[in-house]
Amino acid sequence: MHDSLYFTDHHLQVRDMVRDFAQQVVKPSAPRYDRDSAFPWDNVRRMADLGLFGIPWPEELGGSGMDYLSYILVIHELAKVDASHAITVSAHTTLGTSPIVDFGTDEQKQRFVPLLAAGRVLAGFGLTEPGAGSDAGGMQTVAVDKGDHFVLNGSKIFITHAGVGEIFVVAARTDPAAKKTH
Repeated sequence: MHDSLYFTDHHLQVRDMVRDFAQQVVKPSAPRYDRDSAFPWDNVRRMADLGLFGIPWPEELGGSGMDYLSYILVIHELAKVDASHAITVSAHTTLGTSPIVDFGTDEQKQRFVPLLAAGRVLAGFGLTEPGAGSDAGGMQTVAVDKGDHFVLNGSKIFITHAGVGEIFVVAARTDPAAKKTH
């Protein structure tokens, strides 16, 4: 990627930091993780130490307060070396953390986002269902409001970060009688 008028010195520092990490840490270890079918926990911890999971989130929620271009540079540099590392950060950030930042209650934001931004836990996402695939209009899972919590009833498959995530955003209908649209 060439330097352009869109990159500030800070963007270039972020890019170079992640490029160095990807070359020095991810590139030599990725084949072993692939061969062993193992999740790269050691590298995830190191990415958390670098602050890669909190790039676009506000500082008051424990994030770095950087812009999305910085985040895109992180994903780009990781993906050039190993797609699975890039997807780990991307899925955590866009599918797991972003819905909480954008649509969560203040209590949810204060409770979950600092943990997610620090990379202390991984976020996951559940949309796909056995009978509907990724067609949100055909979704059958229901969330029933019980006042201070919701009760989920349904099935999900192909859950992003299943087995490694600790905080999940789950797509569900809150009004099962509502007309299903596509």
